[in-house]
Amino acid sequence: WWGLMDDHELFEWQAPGTALRLGDVPHIIATRTEVGEFGRSGRYRPVYYSLRVLETWAWDGDPSQWYRARTAIFAATLAAGALSLWLFCGPLLAIGGMALVLSGWYWRDVWAHLGPAEQYASVGTALVALGTAMVWRTKAITGGLWLAALGTLVAVGCKENFGVLLVPLAFAAWHARRSHPRASLAAFIASCAGVGFIIIAVALGLRHETTDIYGTPLGPGARLWWIRGAPGAFVAVLWVVFLLAAFVTTRRAWKSGVATQTGDQRERDAALRALVRDAAVVLAVVTALVTTQATYYAPAWPRFGARYDFPGRLTDVLLLVGAAAFLVSWLRLIGRDRRALLLERAAPLLFVLFAARHGWLPVRESAAANAANTWALRDVLSAARDSAAVRPGAPVVIEVYNEMELEPARAVITLLAELGVPGPYYLNPEPRPDGLAIRAADLDARSREGYDLANRHLAPTLQLARALQSSSGRDVVLTLRGYLPPTFRCDVRP
Repeated sequence: WWGLMDDHELFEWQAPGTALRLGDVPHIIATRTEVGEFGRSGRYRPVYYSLRVLETWAWDGDPSQWYRARTAIFAATLAAGALSLWLFCGPLLAIGGMALVLSGWYWRDVWAHLGPAEQYASVGTALVALGTAMVWRTKAITGGLWLAALGTLVAVGCKENFGVLLVPLAFAAWHARRSHPRASLAAFIASCAGVGFIIIAVALGLRHETTDIYGTPLGPGARLWWIRGAPGAFVAVLWVVFLLAAFVTTRRAWKSGVATQTGDQRERDAALRALVRDAAVVLAVVTALVTTQATYYAPAWPRFGARYDFPGRLTDVLLLVGAAAFLVSWLRLIGRDRRALLLERAAPLLFVLFAARHGWLPVRESAAANAANTWALRDVLSAARDSAAVRPGAPVVIEVYNEMELEPARAVITLLAELGVPGPYYLNPEPRPDGLAIRAADLDARSREGYDLANRHLAPTLQLARALQSSSGRDVVLTLRGYLPPTFRCDVRP
């Protein structure tokens, strides 16, 4: 049900005249493709819509194939993320880091749905992480650069705010600039070209708009709110703490080297500079994630649970694992090997305990709940279809209580129409407490018979009264309850 209702793309991908069996209701999105919508939105998210069309063709509406593919995509994402952490900080910290990654509350909203863009984009993000790790920690530098470039193009092609992945790619290219100058330059330029095309397309599409799809003003005042807000303060504190830590660790390491009079002091200093540099890179990526998300979703980020928190909320993993890896390496540099070993073993245990704050496997629990709601939806639609069949011409009334229910109302109308319920359909909005009528665009071509654009609140009531007269006072009513399955009844009105 969530996969059907809480996804804007469902309403954009409609195949006119497509027959829908009742058993297909849980998987309707897998059968929806419309070339016109691909041409309009494909400019902004070309990879996303191309993959949607490709999967629809490949699976031929088979829901089992669709969900198997989602399982494989999620597994590949986690595998790439685990390998990248292993390369960066070793196996023990990688285990703790993956526990933190798996505990991300936003995964429920990403993987328990049928088709959010973040599903494909998470693959691109994992490829960027793996590619940059290969550049930093292995000899497969060229392969890592192109893997990171590919991941950037895939992620940004699915959702434009993932352009932030150019930041880690830029650092990887900078790191490999001397040993692989051509590959570094080519990978970075190719990624910038793809990202630039998408950003320009989005900018051109919004050039006549004053707000984005979420109703947030596009002006710099609204977009840069985070500079004086919590995200800006968070970033400032991070950098102050980093500078203090870098100063203290550098001074301690220098004193240790002078006191021991070791012959490899120059090598030690080089290793320390590399350690501080790597920590600065991690902090720069964290800064880019926070500021980009806060700008793109201003001022409604972070949401602490929605799919819109990804990839910004990866900052938790980067900061905790990065800090632990920094401390372990620093302790070893100053000769505190036993303390380094203790920290390397204790930190993953602490990360696992911290990851358990949301319970275990929240994605599985959410998927099970969504499946139960979907089957409940099937039963409600079945009952409504059967009742409408024995009452030819009876109006179908969709009762809504607030503006947030207009999207599920449109989906209910679409589903019932494709299940063979001819209607007519009527939207019956309840008055708001402030006395204002619900204002929205026309829900669907099928509902225009009972939904007047000129007078959105009163006209449906007047038309419904006439329809009830012609149907002997009988109607089929579905009352929405947000994104939960609606309730159903048949009324006989005087």
